[in-house]
Amino acid sequence: MMKMSGVVNYKVEEVFNIFNNNAKRDFKDFREDNAVGCKMVKDITTGGKKPIRCNIEITGYKKNLKYEITTSNKYSKCVSTYTFKPQTNGTTLLTLKETQSTPKFMQFMTLLFQRFLARQRFKASFNNIIESINNEL
Repeated sequence: MMKMSGVVNYKVEEVFNIFNNNAKRDFKDFREDNAVGCKMVKDITTGGKKPIRCNIEITGYKKNLKYEITTSNKYSKCVSTYTFKPQTNGTTLLTLKETQSTPKFMQFMTLLFQRFLARQRFKASFNNIIESINNEL
């Protein structure tokens, strides 16, 4: 599991709205009142020769509190959970927690190695998310 938090200089409602707008763009069946279960199939490039076909589904959604997506294929599953916590000064504490699992031993060992290498990229990616949100609002 990897977890990071950062402060966004805007109110929770404004920050969460960015996630909503992205979901409306990405998931054709997205509805705020019934977001859990929205699905899509996407080819994800990982630096290998071929992109990997993945199923992406909204698996958790509470307006202004939580946005969770699960990305899976036949080899692994990754759950990305974003939580939003308002701060007294009008900012938002955004936390991203990622957990990844795999059913087979060799894929598991490969995954452990990849996760070890990915920790720095995870931190940089999360910092880019915070920066992008601050710049977008």
